[in-house]
Amino acid sequence: MKVHIIQHVPYESPGLIEDWCYQHNYAIEIIKQYESQSIPSVEDVEFLVIMGGPMNIYEDNRYPWLPKEKELISDCIQQGKKVFGVCLGAQLIADTLGSKIYQNKEKEIGWFPIQKSADLNFTAHIPQELMVLHWHGDTFTLPEKSTRLFESEVCENQGFIYDKHVVGLQFHVEMTEENLKEIVKHSQAELQEEGDYIQTEQEIMKFTIPKENKTFLFGLLDKMVRI
Repeated sequence: MKVHIIQHVPYESPGLIEDWCYQHNYAIEIIKQYESQSIPSVEDVEFLVIMGGPMNIYEDNRYPWLPKEKELISDCIQQGKKVFGVCLGAQLIADTLGSKIYQNKEKEIGWFPIQKSADLNFTAHIPQELMVLHWHGDTFTLPEKSTRLFESEVCENQGFIYDKHVVGLQFHVEMTEENLKEIVKHSQAELQEEGDYIQTEQEIMKFTIPKENKTFLFGLLDKMVRI
């Protein structure tokens, strides 16, 4: 199998998602939007992964590649391809499915717990509560005909599954130590903002990435492949 990964900025790379691909000997093609690389045709895609980024889904004028990316996501979903989105990626999927994307009541930046919202076989390998990295100010309404998978104290829709083959996660479980250093390094302005759910650089960096996050991610992606 070949996995196409859309990366929006240099400092939000696939991390553990790439490790998962290597573990299974899947071919990888990373489309670097910040280098204006060409979007693949839907016919070439088996498994599409959409990473995060600081841009918003409605900034088409500022990021001219956004409309084509949204079109690819829509085409992949309609043709039953496997689609997995992280943070901005989840918002782009939700937007494609007709959801409203809007500013959340609180920004979440740092390590905060999520809870499972649904008792599904798809998430049976995941603990009821898990500590994950958040880095978002926007959220979305739950896409029609999808199932909410996760929620947090200040963000109701932290993850969803649509039509069995499409999954969006608002939070980050793909983080390695190097990923964490990079996103903190390049996102200093956001860390200077005030908010009850915005941690400091020191708080974020001193936290040890839970080993359960890798189990979570690998198990979820494995189940998506088997669907």
